[in-house]
Amino acid sequence: MKFDIHLTEEDYIAFNIFHRFHSPRSRKYLLFFRLFWFIVSILFLLVLLITGAKPSQIWPEAVILLGLSAFFYFRYPGSVKQGIRRQIEKIKAEGKLPYNAEETIEFTDDQIVGVTDHSENRWQYGDIVKICADEEHIFLYTGAVQTIILPLRCLGEEKDALLSLLRDKTGKDIMK
Repeated sequence: MKFDIHLTEEDYIAFNIFHRFHSPRSRKYLLFFRLFWFIVSILFLLVLLITGAKPSQIWPEAVILLGLSAFFYFRYPGSVKQGIRRQIEKIKAEGKLPYNAEETIEFTDDQIVGVTDHSENRWQYGDIVKICADEEHIFLYTGAVQTIILPLRCLGEEKDALLSLLRDKTGKDIMK
């Protein structure tokens, strides 16, 4: 199977967002930062109670702090996505693309071959660490943060045949 892959900035952003919200390490950091303000708020209220403040006197602070905690809890994932977009736009403004916009990827019996205007890469199916997918992409991880991004729009009707081939050759299930 051979595919002409046309990656866009949005494809690359989608991979980075997917990775940020699905890798075990990033998920731990995400959970910590989402809960950080809640923990700080509780600690602050406990300090007020320990120092002799009456519960009836600190309820306005409690409401404000818990409201801010809830705001940051729900706002943090959106700010992560904005940060990823800004970072990639900054790299692009410097004239560098952190991905190959045009690549031909061929899935042979024993390997995956990626050819661009400037290079040729070969991966054995055993090099695939994990296979992930979202609504618009398949991500073939070849390392901790290295991946082959396959937009579904470039796969056409061969998507299911490709997924079957990848399952057979790698022995891995597709994670969503």
